[in-house]
Amino acid sequence: MTVIHKNCAIGVILTLVCLVLAFLLLPCPVYAESVNSGYSSVLDDLKSDPNFDESLYPVNETDYSLQVVQIAESKDGELLVYVYQPSNGTKDYTASSVNISTAINDSLYYKNYKLELQSREGAFCKYLVKDFELKPDAMRYYDISAIFRPYDETTDKGLPVDNENDLNEVSFKVAKLFTAVTVDGKVSYSCIETKVIEVMDKYVGHLRYSNGFSLCPSSCLAYFVAFDTNLPIDNLYEADIYFVTQNYRYYHRTPNWAQFDPGEDTMTYEDAVEHELTLAYDTVVEHEGGGLFAKKYSWKRIESVDEFVKNEELTDEGLKDLENKSWVLRFYEADYSFVQGSNSFTEQSTKVNDVTILRLKFETDGVVYNLGVVDNKQSPAQEQQPDNENTNEWEFPSFCDKDWEKILGTVLLMIGIILIVIMLAPLLPVLIRLVIWLITLPFRLIGAMVKSLKNIRRNN
Repeated sequence: MTVIHKNCAIGVILTLVCLVLAFLLLPCPVYAESVNSGYSSVLDDLKSDPNFDESLYPVNETDYSLQVVQIAESKDGELLVYVYQPSNGTKDYTASSVNISTAINDSLYYKNYKLELQSREGAFCKYLVKDFELKPDAMRYYDISAIFRPYDETTDKGLPVDNENDLNEVSFKVAKLFTAVTVDGKVSYSCIETKVIEVMDKYVGHLRYSNGFSLCPSSCLAYFVAFDTNLPIDNLYEADIYFVTQNYRYYHRTPNWAQFDPGEDTMTYEDAVEHELTLAYDTVVEHEGGGLFAKKYSWKRIESVDEFVKNEELTDEGLKDLENKSWVLRFYEADYSFVQGSNSFTEQSTKVNDVTILRLKFETDGVVYNLGVVDNKQSPAQEQQPDNENTNEWEFPSFCDKDWEKILGTVLLMIGIILIVIMLAPLLPVLIRLVIWLITLPFRLIGAMVKSLKNIRRNN
């Protein structure tokens, strides 16, 4: 073995030794075995760690936060989360969901899991992470970026007055990586702090693109979320996003008391569907409706606010909604139809709810970061209008476009149509008689056949 090989081997061994020592020196509550899921109390579980000191977690009736202090794997193969909630007794909030990644570093991928309360005692709560599957690996990672609870307008800071969104759940920073290790059937846990990025200002809106002229008018709704963060971002490469969709049908009939018609106002929803998507900066979406004169639209999944404003014809309200925002994620498209009757209308489309960003991969000052996100869950209001002006635009070129080929082609097409109409005008009576003759021909043939059968019967 050469000297270089020996030095490399010694370096690898020293690195492994350092990693083992670093892991052993981390705060590590040790459990003799996995805890019970729904039967043991939250304090009984926490006190199984001899280093746990309940006095460090006092009740505070003015602190409405949620703070994750520990996790555990149950005997039934479930994941439990222990949360310090200072306002217990005054505001008995119940956490609703949590963002967890079971991979680390470049493989980070967060999912939003629902939580189910198992035990509440003092300033602590114990939750079951629903639909979570433990990995069979000897070393298991639980990177938790944020935890959520329902929004309370009496204690939580709401959205700005000019933001039309509804705030559904508020998030609280966790930024902890828990590691579970199984050795000889015993499980030990360690925890280190991690880095996250926080969303400071957010707006969820949509643009409406006409599908062209048709007997049943329809459009495409393109949903987006605009936001800013507490860390600067030079280039945004990837984003993981969670949201819920729900198809709906709204029918309205105006009352007509003269005919004893009280009218009707009905909204029906289908089952909600959860989505978790990864968006990339180089993904381009194209949309072209199937109607006459339909225009082709295209956009990128990830855009800066400056690009977004430049490429779209936004309303004044839409421009105001983008103030103090830096990035736009265009994450979902849905069909929209509006059918107007004499005294009624029917609207059908898809409602988007609970939008939250899970992960951002970005570059700042030449360094690439891949971080979990702390972000609330927001929904566009039911009556929220599109943020763009061109909701009924067809593919007719404008002289302001200076696209002379399109303009000339359109003018020539219109002149040709007019000339054809003028040339066919003298033949119009003949064409009408021909159409009538073709329509009545089958009936005349049937009449002739019937007359022929009568003659044959008379002769017989």
